[in-house]
Amino acid sequence: MYEVVIIGGGPGGYVAALESARKGLKTALVEEKKVGGVCLNVGCIPTKAMLYCSSVLTSASGGKRYGLAAENISFDENAADRHRSLTVSKLVKGIENLLANRGVDIIRDTAVSVSKGKTVCKNNVLESENIIIATGSRSADIPPARFDGEKIISSDQAVTEQRSPESILVVGAGVIGVEMATYWSSIGKRVVLVEMLGSILPLLKDDRVSAVIAESLKKKKAVVLTGKSLEKCEIQGNMVKSFLSGGDVVETEKVLIATGRKPDSVIADPLVFKRDSRGHILTDDLCRTNIDGIWAIGDVAGEPYLAHKASHEAEVAVSAMLGEKTEKKNLAAVPSCVFSDPEVASVGLNPREAEERGITCIWGEFPFSANGKAVSSGMIEGFARIVARKEDHAVMGGQIAGASADLLIGEISLAVRLGLRLEDLARTVHVHPSLCEVIPEAARVALGEPLHR
Repeated sequence: MYEVVIIGGGPGGYVAALESARKGLKTALVEEKKVGGVCLNVGCIPTKAMLYCSSVLTSASGGKRYGLAAENISFDENAADRHRSLTVSKLVKGIENLLANRGVDIIRDTAVSVSKGKTVCKNNVLESENIIIATGSRSADIPPARFDGEKIISSDQAVTEQRSPESILVVGAGVIGVEMATYWSSIGKRVVLVEMLGSILPLLKDDRVSAVIAESLKKKKAVVLTGKSLEKCEIQGNMVKSFLSGGDVVETEKVLIATGRKPDSVIADPLVFKRDSRGHILTDDLCRTNIDGIWAIGDVAGEPYLAHKASHEAEVAVSAMLGEKTEKKNLAAVPSCVFSDPEVASVGLNPREAEERGITCIWGEFPFSANGKAVSSGMIEGFARIVARKEDHAVMGGQIAGASADLLIGEISLAVRLGLRLEDLARTVHVHPSLCEVIPEAARVALGEPLHR
């Protein structure tokens, strides 16, 4: 008899296991594959390892301006693949060791169904006081192109293949599509990126940000086609002929379908659990499902599909489970990032979203091209934006398209979470010269007090 059984070993699942064990609960973690889930094994971590390799090539190729005299620079995909593989294995082993050290029982099995106090697996039946469902999500294909694992692939295959295709059509210009297009185009592959909506990264609802990334991809010689959909694919020998709306035909070695993911909620009986139209398990602000003692976190409980969102919900769920005083889940303060070149990060509302919600806001933007550290380092693409409510200057969100966006967004996330004001960001002293100076500068622009513009 366990005090808590956690189903799924991705970021949400293993954080919930670590946290519950740390608090003295007898804990079991059910995982049919490798601990770490999609994120560590075929998602966030391997793609970041790959993108780091391609960024080194990009830096070296443009190094002449900075004194790097190198000729005949080439890219060794075998070495990059080894780096990816070693990165993944090291981190997965680290998580497994942490779980073992805290006394978590890892059950290598497949969960089939759950009910109050009981988890039924293929080879085990586990009884527990509480259950946390953290089964994540999986890649979704589309009718014109079903996955075959060879010519028409998902992101799982894209990040684990040792040799990249010489040419590839990427269908869907969301996070996965843009990151893989960035990697492949950076190492010299022929890439065609297709998005059925009017701009890439359409879920950001931010044309300014989308334009920065589209221009960057075009500089890498990727072809970016928006407002077009895939109608059908035909495999002809070693190539795939793809027919797009409007009559365009694209012939490539492979096709990556990156149009989205769907929740892996098969263990949650839809006749018992409340779910939305897409199959996500519905939860309240403490991650509780409609069944007492059963909780759901991460992708299976709804968007955004982010590892750190799942980890955040894991901590909320475990604290609530123990009856501790805890913050409710706060998705408004959960940032997101696209590891393109340059990176894109966002948190809270942008001006368009604020307007859609009827919030009168003010905002300020500051370009990286006017930042001393960015200019001295050759990282001048993009801008930072701070969005605030007009009536009281409370920070409602922020967007960054530029170098180190993943790091810089943290300050704005903190401002959103704590309800800080534009004045708080503008008056905070930052290191000079540093990229983080774009934050107070953007806040000053929003206040109508620009300093370096």
